[in-house]
Amino acid sequence: MTIQWLGQACFKITYDGYSIVIDPYHEEMSGFSPMKTSADKVLVSHQHLGHNNVEAVQLSGTSRECPFQIETIQTHHDTLNGRMRGENLIHILTAGGRKLIHMGDVGIQQDDDRLRNADVIMSHCGSLRALSCYDTVAMLRDLDPRVIIPMHYHFPGHNNRRYSTLQDMFDEFAGSREIVYYPTDTLEVKADMPKQIAVLKLAE
Repeated sequence: MTIQWLGQACFKITYDGYSIVIDPYHEEMSGFSPMKTSADKVLVSHQHLGHNNVEAVQLSGTSRECPFQIETIQTHHDTLNGRMRGENLIHILTAGGRKLIHMGDVGIQQDDDRLRNADVIMSHCGSLRALSCYDTVAMLRDLDPRVIIPMHYHFPGHNNRRYSTLQDMFDEFAGSREIVYYPTDTLEVKADMPKQIAVLKLAE
């Protein structure tokens, strides 16, 4: 199973030749390069332009049954129970004995047992419009996945200061997790991966 970071909060997850794209972005709302990819299925955490550009994903049209078990948890985007920014879906994908979680833009700390024992959690670093960096890290400490992949953070060269930075997240963890910088945008999910924060490199 592989996880490819496409920018912003968008990932392409592939298992046994079947691929799912989560949260394709509109470039004008993200500052990243125009979104264009292909997949067998597309999922969206919420209907904001940085997450719902499903037209940018060319679907294969396959009749093959999806090998992922997909579960969702309904949450709020903000600390006021969705009154400011609406709702958000957490996606839990399980296949081949591996469990991956994409948090979307979650605004309320989560302690649902379904979020525990994950191989990978893809999580924002913190935001003025969702959980703060402090609260995000507190939640991740509690859920304790094997691997944390940061997403939706203030990216170098972008001007959106509503998002926390990678360093903000690292500071909150205070050295309690190894930080691993990967030379590519893709992570192979293995059973024996040590606990870490996995920083993927965006493809040029």
